[in-house]
Amino acid sequence: PQHDPWSIYNQNDAVRRALDAIRDGEFNPLEPALFRPVFDWLTRERDPYMLLADIETYVAAQRRVDALWRDPAAWTRAAILNIARAGFFSSDRAVREYAEKIWRAPPIPIQMTATPVSTARDGAVTVRSAVRKSTR
Repeated sequence: PQHDPWSIYNQNDAVRRALDAIRDGEFNPLEPALFRPVFDWLTRERDPYMLLADIETYVAAQRRVDALWRDPAAWTRAAILNIARAGFFSSDRAVREYAEKIWRAPPIPIQMTATPVSTARDGAVTVRSAVRKSTR
């Protein structure tokens, strides 16, 4: 199916009001044409990333986030689970995987040392870290 941003513009009042505000300079009265390219890109240039095609799904997801935010216990649980499940997507894993599979570069062991510098009244410790390349 072909994406038609104009049909979304014409059928969705909220999208039309937002894009009209962008087109008409409501976000920068001193330079009303400043954001006009955004309107043109989303309409005349056919919204190549299909942002308008996803807008209703995005708004629905944002409503769920807003509802979750109003429930502090549920928000905290979701935040903790999100962090706990992010391990696979860590930059360390991605770099290690690139090194192994793409660059075929062996890992170089390093030794990390941490020296306490100061302790605040609340018990927080400031640490100075040093990285030393391991001698093989």
